This record gives sequence, C-alpha cells and structure tokens, in this order.
Amino acid sequence: LYAELLKAINKLDPQPSIATLLVTPATRPVMILSGVNGKSKILFPIAFAKYKNLSVYVATVADVVVDAKSGKVTVSNLYAAADGGLVINPNGFKNQIEGGLVQTTSWTLYESVPFNQNGIKVDSWSEYPILRFIDVPTIQVELINRENQKSLGVGEGSQGPGCAAIANAVANAIGNRIFDLPLTPDKIMTGLVA
Repeated sequence: LYAELLKAINKLDPQPSIATLLVTPATRPVMILSGVNGKSKILFPIAFAKYKNLSVYVATVADVVVDAKSGKVTVSNLYAAADGGLVINPNGFKNQIEGGLVQTTSWTLYESVPFNQNGIKVDSWSEYPILRFIDVPTIQVELINRENQKSLGVGEGSQGPGCAAIANAVANAIGNRIFDLPLTPDKIMTGLVA
C-alpha cells in the first residue's frame, strides 16, 4: 500500500515532503491507513482525515455497487480505522465512528432539500430523502489505542472521510468523478454517459 500511495500522491503533489510524511511507516496517517489496508478489492476507495486538524484521525474504505441501469448506488461495506489517542471508552468511541458513517452515507447518497421556483418541494420528514434502515451498510471499525498519547475528541470525525471514500469508490466504479452531492441516480447516469 505504501508504494501505491506514494505513486498516487506524487501524481497529485510532487513535493517529496508530503509524500514522505504519508508513506513513512511510523507516522500516524500511515498507521491508520494500514488499519483499512486490504479491506477493499479496488484501489483507492480510501479517504483519510484528521478532524478539524486537532481531533480524531480516521481512514475509511467503502465498497459500493452501482446499478448501471438505474444509477442507484448501494454502499455494501464501510471499513474504518480510527486513532483518538488514549481510548477511554472504546464502545462510545466506536459508536461515534459508526454513527458518523451511517450519517455520511445518507448525506452522500440521499440528503438534500429539493426546491424549485415555488419553494421547498417536500412537506414532511416522510418525504425527505434519507437513508433507510434497509440500506445501512455493514460497518467495521478498528480502534487504535495509543496509551502514551493524550485522548482526542472523536465525535463527527468519520463523516468527511466516509463521504470521500464513498465518492472515491463511485468514481472508480463509473470511471468519472461527480462533484455535486448527493450522488443521486440521475447524477450517476449522467456520469456513466460522460
């Protein structure tokens, strides 16, 4: 994985300092990415973030299925590795990461406030586009406990990399990147044609 990351990073940003930071095995980012290494069969459905540059580190991998006839995206699996320093409450920490991944799956695939020239087109929560229980992906979270580090805030840390991992996996699946969320079937179908 390190060689693949280095190759991809060098294409995006040829500054060796950035590439070296990310591929030096002792760094936290690489250790977190190692927690999700090999979880997906495709290259780079991965995303990584350090929340607000001062909280939890999270790497996420998404497995998606894109229906080429309808444009519907199904997220089958989300894998996350999270480093919040010293882990005080492992269940609470894991629940924060899992909940964030469910929420970001909904944001990424469904949620928007549809409106037209007459105003908002939905009148109730039952009409609002949102992830339903039947579409919740299988989620696996690996926590990295750093007993000699201070504890970091872990709330909301998985939303950014979760969304990015899903978008990366969809881009890989359809061969085209969509920059406008949510990744609705209409947008997917347009992306498949482009």
